[in-house]
Amino acid sequence: FFFLMIRRPPRSTLFPYTTLFRSIFEMLYKEKNDPVMGCIDLEELSKAFPDLTKVIVPSRKRNKVKSISFFADSPKAREYHKKDKEELRISTLIDKKKYPIPSEIDVFEDKIAMLDFSKGKFVGIVIENKDMATSLKSIMKLAFEKKGIKT
Repeated sequence: FFFLMIRRPPRSTLFPYTTLFRSIFEMLYKEKNDPVMGCIDLEELSKAFPDLTKVIVPSRKRNKVKSISFFADSPKAREYHKKDKEELRISTLIDKKKYPIPSEIDVFEDKIAMLDFSKGKFVGIVIENKDMATSLKSIMKLAFEKKGIKT
């Protein structure tokens, strides 16, 4: 009903496990001028896909895509946070008990990617809608600024 009331409904694509990585991460880390902003629990990602970060970080760096990220605090997140400059990233650590991040959310260009990798049942969706992406970018910028990070 709601989508019938708006002029152009958001375009969404649901990606199954088998094509998720190739499809979503190609979108996320292709060359672009604006940074990818998002949040993730690296420990949870590593449980489901231990070697994934070894693939996506070099891909992002190769394409010179900057990242601004909230990391759920953990030993792995602290390790990543220390490498921000060399990995073209600005990150901040957040208390994972107070602010749990069970799924990854990224916003880039006119898209929002949501990825759930809990218990190895990885599924993802990309919503393509300029206004929704702008709204989430504004919320992310506000949250980063509250943590003292210029975006």
